[in-house]
Amino acid sequence: GLGWYSPLLAVVFSIFLLSLIGLPPFAGFIGKFYILYALIQHKGGTYYWLIAMALVNMIISLYYYLAVIKQMFFKEPTEKKHISLSGWDVGLLVTTVIPTIILGVYWDFLKQWLDKIMESRFF
Repeated sequence: GLGWYSPLLAVVFSIFLLSLIGLPPFAGFIGKFYILYALIQHKGGTYYWLIAMALVNMIISLYYYLAVIKQMFFKEPTEKKHISLSGWDVGLLVTTVIPTIILGVYWDFLKQWLDKIMESRFF
């Protein structure tokens, strides 16, 4: 019942869980997409079993993480609790959730920057 007495914390936690599942438009989707894309592009095709295991894992995590979100928002709390968030807590939540959303939507600038670094002589 976290969504009943601390909606900000529940929404931020839900965004992080959805990113861990790998759903768009969150940063976790982009990470999983590029990992699976690299496995598919690998010559020889020896990693198809790993792709299948990753997809099964995503489906299992979808079930468990959505169950947590369901408990937060759709189950009434049994007892009344008050979670007070300080200004620092809210600032930290906002500072971490904004890149999770932005990098899920606008990741191209980061990819181009990383591509330039990887093409440099340092690697």
